[in-house]
This record gives sequence, structure tokens and C-alpha cells, in this order.
Amino acid sequence: MKTELLFKNLFARALKDWSECSVKELYDLAEEIEHSYINHPEEIIMRNMHHCIYGELHDLAKNSLKEKMQDLNPEIVKKDFEDSLKYGLANPENLNWSPRSIKMAKEYFEVNYPLTNITPEKIT
Repeated sequence: MKTELLFKNLFARALKDWSECSVKELYDLAEEIEHSYINHPEEIIMRNMHHCIYGELHDLAKNSLKEKMQDLNPEIVKKDFEDSLKYGLANPENLNWSPRSIKMAKEYFEVNYPLTNITPEKIT
């Protein structure tokens, strides 16, 4: 099994890319992190993960002057992340996904839902 594609491992690895920052700096930090994964072998996985982390931090920041990494809810990030991957798998041409990106997204679901015969579109 490709344990590096388990959500908990991807999430933990992605969190290492983030640092505490002010709400004002949040967007720029997210862009910088996402940009660092352009042309990376895990581009689709990691850019989508970071985009979802940014979305959750942005929502948390509405109630705070400083985002707090420890307040991130992994389940919310996971749902958003998987929704993003499912959208990409349903629309790979519109998003210019490469065959490698499509394969990696499919592998993510195979690793995280191994005992089911579930396809990404059936995961709720």
C-alpha cells in the first residue's frame, strides 16, 4: 500500500509547509506553498491539499486576528480535499490534468478506501 497517499500522512506532511502567520499574510503564504508544488510529482495532490488547508484557515481567520494551525479540523480539510479531487477526476480536460495527475488522484482513493469497491464519485 502506498502509505504516503493516506490522508493522515498527506495532511501531516502538508502541515509542515505552513507557518504561523497573520490573517493578512495568509493568502500570500498559501500561494507561495501551492506554487512550490508546480511540476512536482505530487502536484495535484499537494496543491489541492494546500488549497483546502488555506480554505479552512481562511474560515477560522474570520474569528481571529491570527490563524492557528492547531485549530484546523482535519475532517473538514479531508472532505474539501476529496471533493476537489473528485471534481478533477470528473473534469480532467477542463483542468488540464495530466495522465499522471489522474492516476495519482485515483491512487489516493484506492489507498484511503482499500476494502471497498468504491469509485471516487460514490464517496460522500
